[in-house]
Amino acid sequence: MLPSDLVSHRFRWFAVASALWFLPLEAAAFCRTTTCDPVSTSCEEMPDNPGCTAQGVPLAWPIRCIGVALQEDASRQVSYEEFDRVARAAFDAWNTVDCGGKPPSIQVQVLGSTPCGAQEFNRNLGNANILVFREDTWPYQGQSSVLALTTLTFGVETGIIYDADMEINAVPSRVTLTTRDQGVKIDLQSILTHEAGHLLGLAHSSVEGATMTPIYQPGTISFRDLHPDDVEGLCSAYPPDRARLPACDFSGPTPESQGFSRLCGGTDKQAPLPEEDEGNCGCKEVGRRGEKRGMGGILLVMLLRRRRA
Repeated sequence: MLPSDLVSHRFRWFAVASALWFLPLEAAAFCRTTTCDPVSTSCEEMPDNPGCTAQGVPLAWPIRCIGVALQEDASRQVSYEEFDRVARAAFDAWNTVDCGGKPPSIQVQVLGSTPCGAQEFNRNLGNANILVFREDTWPYQGQSSVLALTTLTFGVETGIIYDADMEINAVPSRVTLTTRDQGVKIDLQSILTHEAGHLLGLAHSSVEGATMTPIYQPGTISFRDLHPDDVEGLCSAYPPDRARLPACDFSGPTPESQGFSRLCGGTDKQAPLPEEDEGNCGCKEVGRRGEKRGMGGILLVMLLRRRRA
């Protein structure tokens, strides 16, 4: 049971494997995910940025240092060593952003492996922000074209992100993942760099060429390098002087404020929620929103799901 003001928010990124070019998108600005629930209320879109809402509280991590863990089994397509290398490169693309001569007030670091492969959030125990492959079956029925899915758990009153889990579609019959610069099929680093933006609270962008655009072109590696629009989005969410947070130190155990746990169920760490997010518990299926865009055989579908569990 979660406090009534916590929800899980899932980003589903769809792309048709045969697509050979991007769907032209109107120029606009970056977009941040907010607490506005499009199912229970009307989330008015920005006139110059379709699909992006300014209503609600923008989501953000309240601390500077975020640790993630890689599921230790990796994939039959990608070894753990390659998984680790590529994941670090994907997060470094965001860690090394220049916000006017200073770094952003957020750093994400791979802290190692975890045996846990469950997408979960534990209310009063520790949690692991995991990256995990799904290669036997993709668990979301009817959505086999999804390349990756990131689930955020956050306070709907505060916008504070508490947990993030990233699932990567590695079902061999649907997705062929590659990690090198040659012979590229579905570039894992591109996928992880895009999903890292979601983990940081960014939504899809309508700026052509941005890493946070929702269409991936198979055979390319362009999403590895951030566009100025991606940089602007991150610096807006995490300006260098945000709350005068202390610098990161990943030399020891992960920061206590994160409540990191290597085990499913969080049984090796206690991390009660802050008082402002305590409340009556409740379980409710909130629903989902769908959007479809298509041109010249290119199909883009983005489903947004928020759940309370």
